[in-house]
Order: sequence, then C-alpha cells, then structure tokens
Amino acid sequence: DVTARVGGRLTLSLLILRNDTKLSGESEGIVTKAVHAELKARNIELTENEMNKLTLRNKVHRIRAHEFKELRTTRDLKQETDVSDVEPWSVEMKAFLNEKQDELLAAKGK
Repeated sequence: DVTARVGGRLTLSLLILRNDTKLSGESEGIVTKAVHAELKARNIELTENEMNKLTLRNKVHRIRAHEFKELRTTRDLKQETDVSDVEPWSVEMKAFLNEKQDELLAAKGK
C-alpha cells in the first residue's frame, strides 16, 4: 500500500460502501461518485440497468479488470486479482486518492 501512495495509485480495497460518505446536498457518496466517474473515464460501458443493479463491488471489479488488461504486459500479473491498486483516470478518483486515501489507510492500520 505504501507503493500505491508513492506512485499515485489508488488502493482498490478502499472503494467500499463503508467509506462511501455522502456530503450534504449530494445524491451519491464520495466512493460511488468516484467509481462512476472512473468507469466513464475508462470508457467501461455499462447499460443503465447495469449501473442501477450492479453493486459498488461489482463496478470496482470492472475497473480492476480494465486495469489488468492495461498492465498485464508491463507488470508480472497472472490474474485480475493480482491488481490491488489502480492509476486513476478521472478527476474524481484522483481527488479521492489525494483527499481520502491516506486517512482511510491510516484507519485500517496500514
């Protein structure tokens, strides 16, 4: 996880409902908003039904799968689950990385 922070990479395990705080006046939590923006930035197409029915975890898995396809030739990755962090493509995910990751990792004791 230290490597993730140094390299500007976001730890995927932080993208969970427990961390999905809603700010006043917002319809989505900060994690959901960042995940939706990241899906769009990576051109990961989901139908409206998938956007409504898939869990946050399943959407994060789509981002993990995309990152695996991007990195499998440059890093020693054998399967999607070897991807524990991602390089944010969206402004919202970069903001989540910059504003929340260190705080959440500290709370997890990492």
